[in-house]
Amino acid sequence: MSNISLKEYNEIMLKLPEIGDLYFGEVGEAKDKGEIAIFDTESFNYHLYPKDANEASDNEKAIREKRKEILDAIKGGFRHSSVKLRVVTKAEMNNAVSDKEILIYGNNNGNLKNTGCNIFKYIAAAKKDVLYELNFMRFFISEGNKVNCILRKIQFDRVIDNEVKNIVNRRANRHGVCYPSSRLKTQDRSIKNYKGKSFFYNPEVSFDDEPEVILKAFVDFILICEELEKA
Repeated sequence: MSNISLKEYNEIMLKLPEIGDLYFGEVGEAKDKGEIAIFDTESFNYHLYPKDANEASDNEKAIREKRKEILDAIKGGFRHSSVKLRVVTKAEMNNAVSDKEILIYGNNNGNLKNTGCNIFKYIAAAKKDVLYELNFMRFFISEGNKVNCILRKIQFDRVIDNEVKNIVNRRANRHGVCYPSSRLKTQDRSIKNYKGKSFFYNPEVSFDDEPEVILKAFVDFILICEELEKA
C-alpha cells in the first residue's frame, strides 16, 4: 500500500476523480475529512474518513459492532435457501476452492496506516475464486466527477483482480476506479453490463437492518452475479 496525502493527490493524480464529500448515515451536512492517507496509489482505493478523532471512533465502533452481528449470525446458523456459508480464516480463504459454498472472512483490522483510524472494516466472501465484499460505507461518484463516501451505509462489490493470487488481497479499483455514479439503489438488470469486470453495487438494505436481512441481500447479489456471468 502506498497512501498519499491530499496535497500529493492533487499534485499528481489529475486524471482521476476528485476528492468529494464525507457523510454519516445519509447525504446531508458534509463532515471534515482526514487528509493524511486519503488515496492508495497501488489499489486506487479512496479513503474518506473523519478528521475528528471522536467521530472516527464513534463510526468505527458502530461498524465493528454491525460486522460482528453479521458474522455471529452466520456462525449461529444463518441459512440461505440456495447455498451454504462458512466462516474461515484468511489462510483458508486464500487456499480453498469454494464451488459449492460461500467462504466468509471478516477479520481485517480496518486500519488506515499512519492515521489511528480503524474504520475500513468489511466482510469478504469467496465463491468460485471470485472475491465479493460487504462494505459498511458507500462510495459514489457525483456530478463534477467527485468521489464521495457515506459511512454506515451498506455497499457490495465484486472484485475481478485475478493477477493477485491471494484472494483477500484483491482490490476492485486496481484496474480502474469503478464506484457507481449514484448513491441510490443499483438496478439488478444493470449487473449484466459488468460481465467480467469489478463493480460496486448499492443494495436497498439499510445499515440498521437485521443481520439476516443484510446477509440475504449479499448472498442474493453473489448468486445474481454468478448467473449473469453464465449468460
